[in-house]
Amino acid sequence: MVVFEAVIINLISTIVFIGVNGLILWFVSRWMHFIEKSPKTAFFVSAIAGAVGFVLNLTQVIISALSKTIAFSIIAFIVNVAVFVLLIMKFYRIRVFKAGIVWAVIFAVDLLIGFLLGILLALFAGALRFGGVIY
Repeated sequence: MVVFEAVIINLISTIVFIGVNGLILWFVSRWMHFIEKSPKTAFFVSAIAGAVGFVLNLTQVIISALSKTIAFSIIAFIVNVAVFVLLIMKFYRIRVFKAGIVWAVIFAVDLLIGFLLGILLALFAGALRFGGVIY
């Protein structure tokens, strides 16, 4: 049952990843004046990168010994970054440095969104813990 729950959480995370990063990639492509600016391309690139991340995470969930190693997590992160940068290069016809900058912007915005959501969830959990009164 634990594996099933992990797969469902991973699937939901991937869907959110595709949506959020698709929007960010679309905005960045317009902001940086790329030749290709369509939201369809942005969501397609995000969907492929999300699928690769899903498979890597699924591998880690199914083979539980891998989930206990930091080395596999680091390798999975590097592979996911490389795939995302290569997809950005291919679909937006830009060089590796500019694709790396695009990925860094997406990563920074993802971190900021995660940080803000974490603060909101902590405040919400604290409010529930103390009966709705925030001290």
